[in-house]
Amino acid sequence: AVKHSEGTKDSAPLRKAVEEVQPELVKFNLKVSQSEPIYKAFKVIKEDSAKYSALSSAQKRIVDSNLLEAELAGIALEGEKKKRFNQIQTELARLSTEFGNNVLDCTKAFSVKLTTKEEVAGLPDSAL
Repeated sequence: AVKHSEGTKDSAPLRKAVEEVQPELVKFNLKVSQSEPIYKAFKVIKEDSAKYSALSSAQKRIVDSNLLEAELAGIALEGEKKKRFNQIQTELARLSTEFGNNVLDCTKAFSVKLTTKEEVAGLPDSAL
C-alpha cells in the first residue's frame, strides 16, 4: 500500500516516513525470509516424499517458492556473510526508493509546450 501511495500520492512527508521505516521493514522481511524454523519446516515437507506427493500442485508450488525465497534471501549464509548480505539488501532498498523518487520528480517536472498547428495535428479537440 505504501509503495502504491508513493507513486500516486507522493509528498515530502510520505517520503520522509518511508525513509525512516524502510531499514526496519527490510530488517523484518529479511528476518522472516531467513527464519530457520520456517525454512526447516518447508524442507521437512519437501524431503518427505509421501507428504510432498500428497500435496496439490498449488501446495507444492508454495513449498517450493518458500524454499527458493529463503535460499535467495541468504538462509544458508552465516556470520559476516549474512551480515554483509543484509547490509547490501538494506542499501539496495534505499537506492531503489531513491531511484523511484527521482523518476517521480522527473516525471512531475516534465512538460512540453506545443506552439504550432503541426505539433498538435491529429489530436482531438478534447486534448487541446
